[in-house]
Amino acid sequence: MELFQQAVHESRDIQSLNNLAWMYLYEEENDDIALKLIKEAVKMNPSSYFPYNILGEIYIRQEQWKEAKEALRKSISINPSNEAYHNLAVANYKLGEVEEASEFFL
Repeated sequence: MELFQQAVHESRDIQSLNNLAWMYLYEEENDDIALKLIKEAVKMNPSSYFPYNILGEIYIRQEQWKEAKEALRKSISINPSNEAYHNLAVANYKLGEVEEASEFFL
């Protein structure tokens, strides 16, 4: 964790913020700090889908379905993945969009 924090301190870029957000999300289970970091990374308009996947997953955990849907759509537009499609299906289902959800459950 210290190395990831040091990397952000030395170079606050998309990759270092994404990696530290991942650590907070999955290792520390601290959605709030992870959300703050990944939002900062997303503001830099990453060309990678990873930050958008993380953002979408945090929003899913926080039951912010519309925000999750937006982040996951961006992720899929960059690089489709089963995880992003599944999470997008969950968000659609929770929003009452059953038809659309069934399409994304693959």
